[in-house]
Amino acid sequence: MEVLHSLFMEQRYLREKIERMEKIMEQLIIQEKIERLEKEKASLSAEMESLRGKGEERANKLENEVNGLRKEVQALKELLKESRRKKAILQ
Repeated sequence: MEVLHSLFMEQRYLREKIERMEKIMEQLIIQEKIERLEKEKASLSAEMESLRGKGEERANKLENEVNGLRKEVQALKELLKESRRKKAILQ
């Protein structure tokens, strides 16, 4: 009887130990997941900054091109206006 009781107590002890180990493993898995996600977040943030910078560069370049085209359009309009005026004077 005493042997059975001892085996029962040992079994109970081992079950509790296994449960504690399982909880520790769950915590480790969660910690690893958090660490992995933090690294991915940092990587994505860096990539977003890089893309934002490239986007700003592209927007500035396009803005310069558009401003240049506006000037060209204005110059052509003025040229056509002057041409029409000269033509009207000659007629």
